[in-house]
Amino acid sequence: MKKKTLLVELITEELPAKNLFSLSRLFSKLVVNELTFYRVKYKNVEWFSSPRRLAIKVNGIDDFAIVLKKKQEISKTSFFLKSKKIIKENEKQVQHIHSDLENYNKRDKKLYINNTYVENDIYKYIEFIFSQIVLSSLKKLTLKSTVMRWSNKNIKFIRPVRNILVLLDKKNILVNVFGIKSNRLTFGHFYMNKKIISVIEAKEYPSILKTKGQVLVDHYVRKDVIVNELKKQANLIGGIVKISEKLLEEVTSLVEWPEVLVASFPKKFLSIPSSIITYIMERDQKFFPIFDKNNNLINKFLLISNIIPKCSHSIVHGNEKVIVARLSDAKFFFSIDRKKNLKRYFLDLKNIIFHTSLGSLLDRSKRIIKLVKYICRLTNKNNILSIQAAKLSKCDLVTNIVREFPEMQGKIGSIYALLDGENKKVALAIKEQYFNINKEEDVPDSDTSCNLSLADKIDMLVGMFVANSRVSSNGDPFGMRRSAIGLILIILKRQIDIKLDSLINTAVSLYKVHNKVHDKIIIKVKNFLFNRIFYFYANKNYNKSVINSVLFGQDTNLISINNKINFISNIYYSKYFIKLISLYKRLDKILKKNSILFLKKINFFLLRDRQERVLYKFFIYIKTKKIFLKNKEKYKSFFFLLHKLTNFVDYFFKKVLVNDKNIEVKTNRLSLLNSIFIFLNSIVNFSYF
Repeated sequence: MKKKTLLVELITEELPAKNLFSLSRLFSKLVVNELTFYRVKYKNVEWFSSPRRLAIKVNGIDDFAIVLKKKQEISKTSFFLKSKKIIKENEKQVQHIHSDLENYNKRDKKLYINNTYVENDIYKYIEFIFSQIVLSSLKKLTLKSTVMRWSNKNIKFIRPVRNILVLLDKKNILVNVFGIKSNRLTFGHFYMNKKIISVIEAKEYPSILKTKGQVLVDHYVRKDVIVNELKKQANLIGGIVKISEKLLEEVTSLVEWPEVLVASFPKKFLSIPSSIITYIMERDQKFFPIFDKNNNLINKFLLISNIIPKCSHSIVHGNEKVIVARLSDAKFFFSIDRKKNLKRYFLDLKNIIFHTSLGSLLDRSKRIIKLVKYICRLTNKNNILSIQAAKLSKCDLVTNIVREFPEMQGKIGSIYALLDGENKKVALAIKEQYFNINKEEDVPDSDTSCNLSLADKIDMLVGMFVANSRVSSNGDPFGMRRSAIGLILIILKRQIDIKLDSLINTAVSLYKVHNKVHDKIIIKVKNFLFNRIFYFYANKNYNKSVINSVLFGQDTNLISINNKINFISNIYYSKYFIKLISLYKRLDKILKKNSILFLKKINFFLLRDRQERVLYKFFIYIKTKKIFLKNKEKYKSFFFLLHKLTNFVDYFFKKVLVNDKNIEVKTNRLSLLNSIFIFLNSIVNFSYF
């Protein structure tokens, strides 16, 4: 059986390099989803990309039949691509196809709706399927991406589209999209080989572009070529190249035919801290710095050209002029900054507004200092170093270097702190406060860094709610979700024994807000944080009922919450926990039937029967053991006591009549049961089970 190959290629204006990798993968995913939707059987899908093209190649498509389930009203036609088998399915409305099939059946007697496989004219239906796959994939790619408009027809896509190639083996599938009709043409390198290339068969791609168009359209092939050439050129000059993965991905997306060139800059600029030079090279100019064997930066670097130059000297010279100009600026700004110590920039923070509703950066720094002091009192760790780090944490934001290169915030503060003779942990904390913490491995190892980062994140969260900034499903401009996840991970990884409501209350109290607004903000921040905690565990496939039962209990200590979720997840299906849930539901049912005013304190002298006195004494005892919940090693012991409590309550119900004729005795017994009910709810909210 012959397998078919589908090829789709879009030629566009230059695509955004930072997003090209993710765009290509998204396009591939969308095509795979459409293939699955139409039940196309295939071997694999390859994706290709370069600065001016996106392409998908579907290999090993099975020969197929088209089937249709006939109904009086068709809601969906299913095309099942499978060799000579009839599959009936009722899916999407394609009314004109249905009409064609009906007419064909009446006219020629060769195409039957129900049972007979047909070969005559079947390819027009095949073409329809693949045109739908291409159209739907491109439409969804447009919806999921940042787009632009061009021409007078209000056409939208990531960048203006110039050509569309769609082939099924040798057959050109007609698709009309973005005002362009598909064809079998592609184009060579935009600068070196701009000729039009006719693709005869889909399987020729991508090799035909390499041989005839001087384009390496395979992202991973280009990446390997760049890495190998970088290492080779660095080795030739006796250096070592440290390849940033982020920069490598971006550069790979900037070129179609990479050529590595060696350039240099005057040695006088090596007096600037190497991290500043590295930043300018990598982030600003997309160059690769070179180091010697002792890990010292040298005055040479590597750049990637998108062409094979006739005269490489002119390209190298042009890039050297650019880097010299940028380094000259950096050297000047650095010399101006170093005329005073970092701590002397503190008062200058009043000149920069953090947020119109939240004051200046000086106000924010003062809040962070107070929060760090509060956290240090609770943890009793690195008080002096943490407070010093908090005082210096935002000082670099008013330096000339950071004003010129904003992404160097934190890094410059760290460098200047070390030059001023500050403790290494203080300098490290200034840099690490800006780190994105998405998993446990990202959490800093230093207590100083964690204290500062925690204070920074809770102030940001509370501040945004004070300013009434909202997080939507489409955007989070102030990184509130990221701050919440970072806060959660820091507390859990470093085992910081702190109640979230106390932390939130302390942070809110640092803002001058009315009492009523104060309480509302606390509730909003707490709800937001608990929502993030829920998704934090839900994404790890914890049972949602277990998560909710713990989060909506009365505990706000994150370490305790984490321990409970883990422990209850382990015993969730055990007979002991099932019995505990049954007890809760039984108590709930009894108490709802007796809507009386419960006693706050049980009258021991009204406990007449031995069984109720035994239950009361054990209940008082188990309440004293609730402290076990602070130690996860003692959870098992505590829940064993809860299991014993269920046995005592069962025995109580067997031997004691709750609805005693004496109203005082009855009220006392119901109050005892109510106290047990409230106690159980204080551990976890059993109503979620």
